[in-house]
Amino acid sequence: MKKIIYTLVFLSFVVAGCKKDRDKPNTPPSDTDEHGFITTVQTIFKEAGNDNDSLVFTFSDTDGPGGLPPQIRDTIRLQNNTSYTLQIRLLDRSNPDKPEDLTADFLKDAANHLMCFYPSEALESDLKIYITDSDGKLPIGLQSTWQTGVTAQGKVKFVLKHQPGIKNGNCDLGATDVDIEFVTEIE
Repeated sequence: MKKIIYTLVFLSFVVAGCKKDRDKPNTPPSDTDEHGFITTVQTIFKEAGNDNDSLVFTFSDTDGPGGLPPQIRDTIRLQNNTSYTLQIRLLDRSNPDKPEDLTADFLKDAANHLMCFYPSEALESDLKIYITDSDGKLPIGLQSTWQTGVTAQGKVKFVLKHQPGIKNGNCDLGATDVDIEFVTEIE
């Protein structure tokens, strides 16, 4: 009798386990690298031909979306008719005692990530952004060139997409890791 009960219990677990697998929706393959929680995006601009001086602008929301407002939301201020290189650092500052630079993790997993930039209508004709890094096939977006035109003010939206197995060079697919805006002034 005990054998029958144990067998029935075992079979019920097997059937329940199989049913869960069968009921899972079709999802794209995921990458195996887990990354931390991005709380801070740091932009480092250098005027083309001048590697000595950097302009650093930061967006930081250590408790994530929906909680308190961002602690740091800098305005990007660039000179008109100037070319800049941009390097982006991704940080996890959710634990102030243990801040973590996640940039290297994202670069290791570059085939699954893409940063896109969306200048607002007020900046479209006076700001051109060209992604300059790639994973060997497709752009990454953590490095770019920004070419400014005449004086203008607007916003630039930064969107980092997580696209394991579906990356195609645009931000239409995948989960969103970052979606922030910087007020941007061309002076």
